[in-house]
Amino acid sequence: MKYDAFISYRHLERDMFVAKRVHKALETTKIPRKIQKEIGRKKIDRVFRDQEELPIGSDLGSNIEAALREAAFLVVICSPQTKDSYWVMKEIDTFIEMHGRENILAVLVDGEPADSFPPQLLTDENGNLVEPLAADVRGKNKKEVKKKLKTETLRLAASILHVDYDDLKQRHRERQMRRNVGIAAAIAAVAVAFGGYTAYNLAKINEEYQQKLVNEARVIAATSLDVLDDGDAKTAALVAMEGIGTEENGRPYVTDPVFALSQALGTYNLGLNLEHDLKLNHDVNISDFAINEDGNRVISVDNNNKIYIWNLDNGECTFKKPVDVVEEEDDRIRAVGFAGDIAVVASDYYLRGYNDQGELQYEYAPEDGITFAKVDDFGKYVAIKSSHYDEETYERSDFIEVVDATTGESLKKYENQTGVSYGAVMMFNKDGDTLYVEHLPGNDEDQNYASVINLKTDTIIDVPVEGGAILDIAPTKDGDFAVVSMSYDAITSFEDTPMHLIKCDSKTGEVKWSRDFEHNGDALDSSYTKLGSRIVETNGVEYRQLFVNTSKKMYTLDLDTGEEVSSFTTNSYIENFMMSGTTQLIFVGTYDGKFAYYDALTGEVKDDLIVDVASSLIQFDIKNGVFVSSGFRSPNLTVLKFNADEDYVAKTEMDTGFYGGAAMSPSGDTYVLQTSNDAASNAYTCRVFDTATGEEIGTIDIDGGRYGKLYYIDEDTIIFPTYSGAVIYYSVSDKKTEEVKISEEDLISTDYAISTNLKYVAYGDDKEFYVIDTQARKIIYSGEVDFNFWNIAVSNDGRTVYGIDVYGKAYKVNTISGKSKPIFEDYKVNDIQTSQDDNIIAVITEDGYLRVYNWDTKEAENTIEYYGDDYSYVEFSKDNNLLYLQGDDLYFRIYDRQQDKNVFLMNNQINDLSYTIYDEEKNQLSIFNYTDMYIIDLNSYGFLDYAEYGRLYIPQAQVIVSAYGTTMIEFNVKTQDDLIKKVKERYGDAELTELQKLKYLVQ
Repeated sequence: MKYDAFISYRHLERDMFVAKRVHKALETTKIPRKIQKEIGRKKIDRVFRDQEELPIGSDLGSNIEAALREAAFLVVICSPQTKDSYWVMKEIDTFIEMHGRENILAVLVDGEPADSFPPQLLTDENGNLVEPLAADVRGKNKKEVKKKLKTETLRLAASILHVDYDDLKQRHRERQMRRNVGIAAAIAAVAVAFGGYTAYNLAKINEEYQQKLVNEARVIAATSLDVLDDGDAKTAALVAMEGIGTEENGRPYVTDPVFALSQALGTYNLGLNLEHDLKLNHDVNISDFAINEDGNRVISVDNNNKIYIWNLDNGECTFKKPVDVVEEEDDRIRAVGFAGDIAVVASDYYLRGYNDQGELQYEYAPEDGITFAKVDDFGKYVAIKSSHYDEETYERSDFIEVVDATTGESLKKYENQTGVSYGAVMMFNKDGDTLYVEHLPGNDEDQNYASVINLKTDTIIDVPVEGGAILDIAPTKDGDFAVVSMSYDAITSFEDTPMHLIKCDSKTGEVKWSRDFEHNGDALDSSYTKLGSRIVETNGVEYRQLFVNTSKKMYTLDLDTGEEVSSFTTNSYIENFMMSGTTQLIFVGTYDGKFAYYDALTGEVKDDLIVDVASSLIQFDIKNGVFVSSGFRSPNLTVLKFNADEDYVAKTEMDTGFYGGAAMSPSGDTYVLQTSNDAASNAYTCRVFDTATGEEIGTIDIDGGRYGKLYYIDEDTIIFPTYSGAVIYYSVSDKKTEEVKISEEDLISTDYAISTNLKYVAYGDDKEFYVIDTQARKIIYSGEVDFNFWNIAVSNDGRTVYGIDVYGKAYKVNTISGKSKPIFEDYKVNDIQTSQDDNIIAVITEDGYLRVYNWDTKEAENTIEYYGDDYSYVEFSKDNNLLYLQGDDLYFRIYDRQQDKNVFLMNNQINDLSYTIYDEEKNQLSIFNYTDMYIIDLNSYGFLDYAEYGRLYIPQAQVIVSAYGTTMIEFNVKTQDDLIKKVKERYGDAELTELQKLKYLVQ
């Protein structure tokens, strides 16, 4: 046989852990010499385990069968999930067919034998019950399992070797004792004779241990980022903390967990986007929830009728209350909500108010119990629907009771006047003087109604509606109300049927207009039809709008006439929507977990404003900018916020919005931002700021400016190359400007370049070239060549320009003589970039390579696979050893020329890079594009920081400048200690639970 044993197991974490241990233990079992002589074997030869031995081939089944045919024993790792594995069952059946049942061994890792052993191991070929040969390694944790494996693998080895287990175990103990005595003596001798060698080994072991801690920290950081992507910022921060190195925990400093912690805390966020913040974990799936008006508290109910109160500032559950049992029945929760600081809970038998800690503030027990309830969205009242059974007349009647939500005091009861039972849908208007209530006949034969209860006059208006099911009823912004209904039978039979919408006068019940919509029946339809309205003014025009949705279609109607303004269809079922009070946006949540922004006038979706909330979305609400949602059969509430980092040092509102680039002075004392309100015409206003105060200290208007092209050439001077072939100079101190033009004519130059030392600007215009000395402020070289410039580059002494024509032919031009010569004639050249050393250039060619060329040796020192053009990013480091690259694939990477390999690669694509800033003292690189800033530690090649809309990193002041629209904000760079302090402020002493540590493999 080729194998002594074949290990069959399901690829679950626990089963894999045991399978690997069993594999290693069997192949390393030491057989005592006496037993070796008896059986004629020195060891167990080979053990097959598919992840170790199985070659990757086109026919996986045949490889497994071959291994089974060559195996003497089959070892099955057994747990309750084993029987669900098709491949384990198949392997057992195949082995039995080939070798019979005698040589099958079971290893019990979890559960009871009857639940865990496959049926083939419990019966023989005649169906008689048998007891399989088994080893039991069950334990509460991995430590216990490891301990049991030491003895139980001997039991397996004894069976495979056909020897007595007790004999093997005894000889193993004797051998172990002799070995321990020998080791002790050897250690004593070695300690005396090889003290220095031991010290070397200890140092080596410590070095390897420290590297292990570094690798572990990186894994923890990656896990933290995964948790953050999954929408749980709090847990992500707590996971990242496990990898942070401090004096107390002895871990080394690693940038990765620092970056992950910064991301989890939303450091440098401007609060422009709705982002995941918390996951509120419940014991079982959620049935209902409500947010308070301030958006900092949530009350929720799970499917076991357990109540939770949550603090949304830190994700803490401040109160959890199990279901009450009344008259041997669960007191089911009917509604929850808030009345100011009081959490209101309506159940079958009680209306109660609690504070955040769950202390009872009031309790009211309605005489006839509670069938349905609605807590006023504005915190004033609770509407209770109750039914009364008259034992004398044997008649049942129902009524609405209005209760003060802050005190629990019953205010008024309103008897049903229609004879058709009240339903669950109830809604108060904002003023709290009117209550709208649906009726529920339960069929289409009886007339249905919507009731309007005036709480001031105690009058009721019953408005007839079409169809036996009211889907929603809501007050409108003009003081009326709307009702949407449909056939009761169609709902229960999932038929296509019209939906009926009416708008009525709240005082008289008069129907002002009505219209129908087609509803498509679907057994899987999870949508909820909702109504909403608004009166909003945009661009000086007032819009009066009513909104209603079918399963996958949203309608915008004229509030006064009901005429359709626009409509749009969603990809998934609509669960809810909300409306902006200042713009034409409406926010729509769909079953597939998307939260999207739509323009109500056009029906267009804002693709850049689609938020992936969760895998599914059933219910959501927004209060004070805080978004909370629940999903299908989910035990989690997802919380999203517009989280802004308020820990900034300066904030300024500019007259024009940021658009373009930024630059800082050599000392970092001042910086300039490129802004514009008319970028299409290349008109920019560049604003100069004092770094220490964040105050604007100067402005300059640039016509024909180039996007992102502005440079400090000394502490006081900023230059701006223009499209018209000019360089504009600006003095920070005296705020004066000067212009150097290559021609008095109104030119549109083909291309321009600036030397890496910022001393020369070169323009290529058709066949003419010009070199401007930025210090002397004049044209020092010019001439005409025999090709048209498409791209241009200039050396650091200004004496050489490189030109590329539209056909990809490259030329080297001596700017003194004006002579040019073709270069790199074997390639079609896309771009050329110069370095700090004029003898070294980077040549990007269309064959998919970047070649670093040395003019002294006339050889390519590095040939790098790279697909890019003149819009891609190539830059040499200060010492010319590193190349900062971003090609057509949009992945940023760093290439080490001495090592001749890539040493850093971003794991995601980013928008086109604009510029970089190098921090020489810390050896850190900041990279910028139009939307993002990343700081990379070049010592470890790990991310250190990220700033949303970061425009500058000023190393000397340790300041990050962010700008979006007209807002400029300065942040101090957050250190590791700053981040740890922020965790404590936000989450207190919160730590990962034991279950979370197991889940995220953090020990």
